[in-house]
Amino acid sequence: MIAALALAMLMLLLAAAAVQDVYQLRISNVFPVAIFLLFPVYAIAKGGDATIWQNGAVFLAALALGMLAFGAHWLGGGDVKLLAATALWFDIAGAARLIGMIAILGAVIALLFVMFRRVMPERVLLGSGMASLKRRGPIPYGIGIAGGAIAAILAGYGNP
Repeated sequence: MIAALALAMLMLLLAAAAVQDVYQLRISNVFPVAIFLLFPVYAIAKGGDATIWQNGAVFLAALALGMLAFGAHWLGGGDVKLLAATALWFDIAGAARLIGMIAILGAVIALLFVMFRRVMPERVLLGSGMASLKRRGPIPYGIGIAGGAIAAILAGYGNP
């Protein structure tokens, strides 16, 4: 019961982070910190196994690669923290699937944003109040991270 509740909370936190990213083009530290702190609760409730060390390795790898992506201006700081905290919930095999799902969903979402920005009149985009709808503006990649993570979790790729 506690494990199921933790998973539900994880998915709600991911969805909330995605919504904030769409509206503000930022992800509050509250989301990655809560996701990070929720993992031990889930792992204890699930009864972690001997492969739990992989989750820590995946977290560190995601954080290191994310920092490189941030330095190259490919991802924002909130995206990197959200990705690393979410990666903690996956072992090495699950992380490969997570990254694949994030890449696919991120590409689809980026294409949808580009198409939507081109189709909608400028006054509608500016009147929406959503920072992510500015023409030629950045894409809120938190949606791809959250969507890919939720899909990977629902597919059973998390660990433990």
